[in-house]
Amino acid sequence: IFYNEYKIANEEFLIIITNTNYKILIFYADVLQNNGKIEEAEKILNDLIKLAPNNFEAYLIMGYMEYKNNNFEAADKYFAKWLREKESLELTSF
Repeated sequence: IFYNEYKIANEEFLIIITNTNYKILIFYADVLQNNGKIEEAEKILNDLIKLAPNNFEAYLIMGYMEYKNNNFEAADKYFAKWLREKESLELTSF
């Protein structure tokens, strides 16, 4: 019972912070992947990419996770997207 309550509370927490601060989600996903919870981290990052497709940090962490799992082609795609989004942001932030 406690696990289900935690799971529900955890999902509600993510819904609340998704609308206010993407950096918290990035940090949370990074913590999850560093603790071996790759699937959970991927879900959060994929959801974040859907919500904020220009958030380059999500692509960086996804690329890193793919690289760690020897999925080099997928990692390359995420790193390329990260670089494009990062450069685009830098060009528009003058």
